[in-house]
Amino acid sequence: MTAPTPKTKTTTPAPVPFRPARKPKTLKSAAGYRVANLAPLAFETTLDLEVLEGVIEQERAIDALELGLSLDRRNYNVYVAGESGTGKTTMVRTLLSRLAPKRKTPDDWICIHNFKDPTEPRALPMAAGTATPFKNALAQLITQLREQVPKTFHAKEHQEKVQGILNQGLDRENECFVALSKEAEKIGFTVKSTKTGIVTIPKVDDKVISNKDYAHLSDEERRRIEEARKLLDPHISAFLQRTRDIELDTHKQIQDIQRLLGETVSGTGFGELKTTYAKNAGVVQYLDQIYADILENLGKFLPDESDPSEAREALKRPLKEYEVNVLVDNSDVKGAPVIFETRPTWSNLFGKI
Repeated sequence: MTAPTPKTKTTTPAPVPFRPARKPKTLKSAAGYRVANLAPLAFETTLDLEVLEGVIEQERAIDALELGLSLDRRNYNVYVAGESGTGKTTMVRTLLSRLAPKRKTPDDWICIHNFKDPTEPRALPMAAGTATPFKNALAQLITQLREQVPKTFHAKEHQEKVQGILNQGLDRENECFVALSKEAEKIGFTVKSTKTGIVTIPKVDDKVISNKDYAHLSDEERRRIEEARKLLDPHISAFLQRTRDIELDTHKQIQDIQRLLGETVSGTGFGELKTTYAKNAGVVQYLDQIYADILENLGKFLPDESDPSEAREALKRPLKEYEVNVLVDNSDVKGAPVIFETRPTWSNLFGKI
């Protein structure tokens, strides 16, 4: 048996008495704005203020980044992570813009000919901003030499010296031939000099005999002639050796005066370049190698004058072994370069040729 549910009493709220609306208060015009006191501010406009640098409330991040950037050693890197829109890029760029000008400007790099192994070109560092001027100065010097060397070598004075040396060589060879002829006469032969060598012609009764007459000689007479010819062979060998020595000596004398003339023509220009770049031992060594190669190969600067058109074309052909290729030019860089790379691929990071 359940107890009966008590009945809930309902009450009606008392009516709210009517109250008339209050009359709004009036506001004077002077109370419509507040006047700011600008006297404590030490500027006229915000243009007078310095730009706020850094990221607000990120002191530890800035300290860590400054520490990382101060480690001037290889294999140190800084990685920055965070939510988008927090100013990471701005912070990094701001710090780098302050630090980069204080760092050393990196070297220029050039690619040059390897005179010891032409298949392996050499890379050479140079002080920032000096690679392109060096390339232009060397190219100008080579151009001048290509004009000056032919003029100097074809000058009348030089040609007379060369011809004098050649004439002396011919006179010495003639003296040797006269001496050989005398020895041949003693043995009963006459000698002739041909393009193919020395020809020996036997004599009978002090008269030169032809091949036909030689064939009609008796076997004993021919045997005697051939035995005598063997006595002449050492004299012929000695003559050929002396003439080769004379030719080599003549050639060396001509090379010596040409080398001396080459040194006179090119020495000043290379000396000035070596003085300009004296602080770079690699550049000085390279200039010495070019200078030595030019003196050993002056023919590169002496086109064939028998064909004027070919001579002009030869002067236009570049001498690749004396050209400088600039790989890196930091002439416009002040301090350490700051590169913002959004696509860090291998070639974008390390470069390519």
